[in-house]
Amino acid sequence: METEIKEKKTADINKYMSTYMKKKYYENPVQHRNYKNSLNIRKKYVIDDKTWDKYKDNLYSIITLKETIDNLPEGAFEKFLMEYKNLHFEKKVVVDI
Repeated sequence: METEIKEKKTADINKYMSTYMKKKYYENPVQHRNYKNSLNIRKKYVIDDKTWDKYKDNLYSIITLKETIDNLPEGAFEKFLMEYKNLHFEKKVVVDI
């Protein structure tokens, strides 16, 4: 009897959380995706609370940037920072015929 009540309570909580997360996702999908990515990255890396509080939802992007910068050849990132304001890129428009 007691286990049935716990199972029903757990099922109700899971259903509520599922509905709540879907609602949050549709309100702002980009923020929700950043939040999920940051939680996953926090599981993979050792991150102190100070860093977590500072970057929170942007932590995934920050760590990805850091890894990308570390993989660049010596001096490439400094050159990029000097030219950052003048760089402009546009995506090509692909037309299917």
